Amino acid sequence: MHGACMVSAAHNGQLEMVKFLMATYGNGPVVSDAITALNEEGKWDVLRYLINEGTDIPTNRYILCAAAIRRYMPGVKLMIEHGTDINAKLSDKPGQVNGPALFHAIDKGHSEIARILLEHVADVNAGGGAALVVAAREGNIEMVQLLLKNKADIRSKGKALRAAAARGQLEVVQILLANGADANACKGDPLMRAARKGHMEVKILMATNADINPGAGGTLKCARKAGHLAIAEFLVQRGANLKFISERFIKILEPNVANFFQGLKQKES
Repeated sequence: MHGACMVSAAHNGQLEMVKFLMATYGNGPVVSDAITALNEEGKWDVLRYLINEGTDIPTNRYILCAAAIRRYMPGVKLMIEHGTDINAKLSDKPGQVNGPALFHAIDKGHSEIARILLEHVADVNAGGGAALVVAAREGNIEMVQLLLKNKADIRSKGKALRAAAARGQLEVVQILLANGADANACKGDPLMRAARKGHMEVKILMATNADINPGAGGTLKCARKAGHLAIAEFLVQRGANLKFISERFIKILEPNVANFFQGLKQKES
């Protein structure tokens, strides 16, 4: 019975009741339900007290990640002080939201939490560089620069550049390329993603000698499939091969798109 009372008191942030039960019944097991709603100060006070009393907190990696997700700096600092594995993932179960605390801090756009995690040697390349990918995808320039400063692997399968190009994050694309990202990573995928989405960031990628005809004309195919005619015209001007746009395909296009490609092919001939 007292175990259930302890869990209930901890869950509700009733610090004095927790102290009373600890003094009366000793340091018994406290389940993880006791530390939900981590952004409420009273519950962090309970957690801090339990830790100081030597209570084993078996879900400390969850607590650290949850604090990062909820943008709660005192909770992050508390768990770091408690010796939590700073690089432990939120979950090992497939199909669940995963990643260590650094990933979640950047995903939520909390630069100060990200900084303190990096100061305590968070692995900047954990999860295949997921932190840099999410920062690039969201156009978070401050985080991109911070991660690069801390030696994030900018060439990890071209993921960060692909994410930035697909979202049209022009300034991030420029920063990544300036720091050595490969415009031809994954058989030209960054360029194809930008073309598919209609982002004129393709011009920036072209300036770095990206292959304009990767994978049998994939870039031009991406642009014409999505109907981005300005992108397609620019690609053709820069040497995209129109042989990948067949007459059979042109016949099934919308009239304005079909006429556009017919005109380009006539100019080329």
